[in-house]
Amino acid sequence: PALDETRLDAVTTYTQGLYSADKSLKELVDFIDSRERPTILVFFGDHHPPLSNSFYEDIHGKTMDERSIEEVMLHHKTPFFIWANFDIPEEEGLEMSLNFLMNKAFETAGLPLTEYQLFLNELKKEIQNYVKEKTAPYKYPRIVVFRDSLPKTVSGKIQRNKL
Repeated sequence: PALDETRLDAVTTYTQGLYSADKSLKELVDFIDSRERPTILVFFGDHHPPLSNSFYEDIHGKTMDERSIEEVMLHHKTPFFIWANFDIPEEEGLEMSLNFLMNKAFETAGLPLTEYQLFLNELKKEIQNYVKEKTAPYKYPRIVVFRDSLPKTVSGKIQRNKL
C-alpha cells in the first residue's frame, strides 16, 4: 500500500537521519583509524525509529498485540558492532542484549571482567539453559533482556506492544 503523507514524512525523516548518522560514523571511524593509540569503538542502536504503531501494523499485517514473542523481540533487537584500529577477532551474526554488550567489549579488548560482569555471564547461561529445558528449540531465545517488570493491562495480561 502507498504511504500517506504523514507516514511518508516520518520515513523520509528517518532515512535522512540514517544517512546523516552513517556519514558521521564514517568520520568517527576515519578519525580513530588515523590515531596511533589503540582504540575500540562500540556502536549500538538503542531503539527502532519512533514511527507510529499503525505504521508497523501495516508492515507486519497484524496489530501490535497480535505479534508473537519472537516478533516483539525482533522489534527490540539492537544492532551493534565493535570496531578497532588494531586487529581484533571478527564475528558476524551476533545477537545479544545490551545487558551483555559491555562484557563482549571487554572480552574483545582482552580486558579482565569485573565480578559483576562474571556474574552476568553466569546468569545468562543459567537463563538460557533453563529456557532450553522448558521450550521447543524454535522458541529458544537468542537474546536475554532484564526488566524490572512487564507492562500489564488492568486485568493482568502482558501488553506485548509495550515490550
